[in-house]
Amino acid sequence: MNSWTLFFWAWWVAWSPFVGLFLARISRGRTIREFVLGTLIIPFTFTLLWLSVFGNAALYEIIHGDAGFAQEVMAHAERGFYSLLAQYPAFKFSASVATITGMLFYVTSADSGSLVLELHFEAERHQQ
Repeated sequence: MNSWTLFFWAWWVAWSPFVGLFLARISRGRTIREFVLGTLIIPFTFTLLWLSVFGNAALYEIIHGDAGFAQEVMAHAERGFYSLLAQYPAFKFSASVATITGMLFYVTSADSGSLVLELHFEAERHQQ
């Protein structure tokens, strides 16, 4: 946790070219209003809602004395989200949705990376 800030900035510096080129490529032909709505406002709103709901739910569990949940998260941080979901009804459904959402994040990241590499190699081919 002491180097979290360094990791955070290194992550964004490494991924910003991929994400920027990916957004530019998929936004071709769109208006500025559509671009801002689709890449800034909608993702921000979704992230704000997601973190507000699940972050507050986890804090609520800990503040109201669920020591078992707190210990589980402290001992195994990677299990924290699924431990939180397990405390609510329809765990299998919500865990499936969370897993698919996580997989979509990785697929989108890989897609943006491969698109940037394709653009790089295409530019090199045209220079020769």
